[in-house]
Amino acid sequence: MNKRNYVAPALFAATLLVSLILYTVAPPELERRLLFFPDTAGGERHAERHYVPRRSAQVDQIQIFIEELQLGPVQLGSVPFIPDTAELRSLVLDEEGVLYIDFTPNIMFDEQDSERNFSDLEELLTENLHHNFPSLESSVVLVGGQVPDAPSFGEISR
Repeated sequence: MNKRNYVAPALFAATLLVSLILYTVAPPELERRLLFFPDTAGGERHAERHYVPRRSAQVDQIQIFIEELQLGPVQLGSVPFIPDTAELRSLVLDEEGVLYIDFTPNIMFDEQDSERNFSDLEELLTENLHHNFPSLESSVVLVGGQVPDAPSFGEISR
């Protein structure tokens, strides 16, 4: 066989090998995530692919992901479900894989959308997190450091 017949496959294999080495040594700066948003009628959920910055620590990845959720959808027909006024106070991931997310009270008392239900917001947030971070065992959403709708304890009398 002629040497020219081997040049194109050899160049292709070398290019593939160099690309694979560069990808493992220096991964891309963005990673693709799938975000779910409710539609305008509130009955369905629309999925969108967003590119978010890559971070080494999983807690940092989750924080960037929640911030991306808060920015809202790009697709027409979908609506954001985390209010603009809500701020992420803290994010803790323990050794068992339980994620604690603490928002400011604005997440429950947003004047922009009075029809927003906190349990729907919590369900959508949990669905998004567990789809994109399957290693999470569970997630707990806190508001102002408290579990919403948890029974409160009265004053202890002696």
